[in-house]
Amino acid sequence: MKNWRLTMQTAWMVGLFLLAACCPRMCPSAGESAMTDGTVLNSGIYGDQQNRSFLPVAGRINGEELYLAKAEDIAQPGRPLALSIAGSDLVICYGNFLTCLNAEDGSLRWNRSIRGNHIFQVTDQGILTLDQAAMYVPLGLDNKPGEETYLASVHEGTFLYSVVILADGSWAYVIEQYPMPMSDPEEEDLEEPATRFVRYHPEQMDVRWEFVMPPEPRGVAVTEDGVRVFMAYPNSLYVVPVEATTDGEVTRIEFEDIISLAADGQGNALVVDIVENVTQLKHVTPDGEVGWVVSFEQGQPSNQPPASSPEGYVYLVVGRDLHQIRDGEIIWTYPLPASVDDIAITVLADNSVLAAAGTALVHVSARGEEILTKWLDTPIGTRPIMDENGRVYFGADDGIHCLK
Repeated sequence: MKNWRLTMQTAWMVGLFLLAACCPRMCPSAGESAMTDGTVLNSGIYGDQQNRSFLPVAGRINGEELYLAKAEDIAQPGRPLALSIAGSDLVICYGNFLTCLNAEDGSLRWNRSIRGNHIFQVTDQGILTLDQAAMYVPLGLDNKPGEETYLASVHEGTFLYSVVILADGSWAYVIEQYPMPMSDPEEEDLEEPATRFVRYHPEQMDVRWEFVMPPEPRGVAVTEDGVRVFMAYPNSLYVVPVEATTDGEVTRIEFEDIISLAADGQGNALVVDIVENVTQLKHVTPDGEVGWVVSFEQGQPSNQPPASSPEGYVYLVVGRDLHQIRDGEIIWTYPLPASVDDIAITVLADNSVLAAAGTALVHVSARGEEILTKWLDTPIGTRPIMDENGRVYFGADDGIHCLK
């Protein structure tokens, strides 16, 4: 089960879920962005905080490789899952390991074993993760752990999806909880697996409110302002206000077969749904109303959730085609040289798109025209990211690449 769950996270780009992890001493409040200081790019290590796959930088590259940090040189064989940049630090997640490189030249700064299969977030002061004892702990960019925080109901059998800090000091977080037998593993009164939204105050050790949902969500997304959580299941979408205190404040909307979920920059949900074998992208407002719908008659939808930009453009891969959409209308379509399972995209501030397409890195303009296609000797394994200097980073089986 855990291996399957890690595979799904990688495919959602990788992930699916990475989302809004915060810490009182290291992260901004729920109404702020972790990238407001401009020093952290791709702060949620499986994607950005709202799972929109958007970076506030732009540039044009010529495809020249500045360096390759070879896997054997950084003691990390295998394919990485995702990358983040904090100043001159390039942080790479390998599942059960974190690696920190010098972003300028690719030299190794440190490696660290971590608890795998959980969310991580990079800030300009460090990395937030769970330690082996299921305590929420900041890990400094100097590889030194900080003060840990206890979260109720989080243990070895728990998958942590998102955390938001509220103004009153309480934490709002989403966990998928699996039962932990204390004695007899076959005891009859063991609780069923469930996904829980928990409001908890760490200092007062007080669970303020808890909302229970089914296990195995297909998507979790937090709005950019941190006031709402969307939870997607095959046939339903839950809309949970972060400061809710009763079950009656939660909205449930029925769907046919949800594939993926994201939150756009305006607080709406973007839901990819399959209706009678037709892929549909649906725009869902905060009050639960379905607005515009775009249908795609052919092609399998990507497991990567829809990406969006602050201007309201939405990007989705169906089959091998990258689509730009706005207000329910397809603006352009660009065919990528790979199958849907091998494609991962990043939207830049000028509304151009970087796409990892199998063994090709493709840069598509805001008008849907090719800027660059760079062919490689090995498949790209992460969503590509760009820094403020226009350099592009991505991971592959042979190591970490940097292009200019």
